[in-house]
Amino acid sequence: MKKHNRHLLRQLGVVLVTAAMMLSIAACGQGSTFDASGYVDATMKTVTTGDTSALDAYSKEAVTDLADTYADELQDVLESMAGDTELSKDVQEKYKELLTLLMGAISYSVGEAKELTEGSVPGYEVPLTIKPLQLNVQDKLTEWVNTLETDEKALNDMNALYEKLYGEVAELLKNAIAEGKYGEEKTFIINVTKNKDGLYEINEDDMEKAMESSFTTDLDTLS
Repeated sequence: MKKHNRHLLRQLGVVLVTAAMMLSIAACGQGSTFDASGYVDATMKTVTTGDTSALDAYSKEAVTDLADTYADELQDVLESMAGDTELSKDVQEKYKELLTLLMGAISYSVGEAKELTEGSVPGYEVPLTIKPLQLNVQDKLTEWVNTLETDEKALNDMNALYEKLYGEVAELLKNAIAEGKYGEEKTFIINVTKNKDGLYEINEDDMEKAMESSFTTDLDTLS
């Protein structure tokens, strides 16, 4: 049981990080003056809420291309998380709600952009400060897991076991999100530069590093 539990929790940790990058955004724009800070802020609003209205406001000076819709990405994350396990619609809905809550709870602020003066590629450096949401549920999950050790029926039916485990983890994480506990903030530099077509775009590696710090969890330490 504990071996399977460790594997699942590591997978969930990866899934939550992936959820924080669920929208792949290629952003572009032209003009003598480009509001790089506003653009990064609009991107973050889209990533955290799925609402593209902030990005749409840049339509006169920037073109945005969303690789997939918010709903499609949610479904992809769910399928990746479940793997070969067939989760009920009830549990899937719990995780859709969880992922939406998680994204919406990301705490961030965007600083003033600084125009790049070195190098041959025009662009900006934009400070993005992230305050990590703390999702520490190890103790409560351990207590719940221990109650299963005497449940022979649950241990013999792995599909039923994973169904229960996924459901319990979802509820614990949902409660942790509702508590709204955050750690010490950290600032990342997001580069917004022009590509070969002369269009501005956000550096995906920069954004990924920032988003990976959007929450902390002790799930992967459970033994």
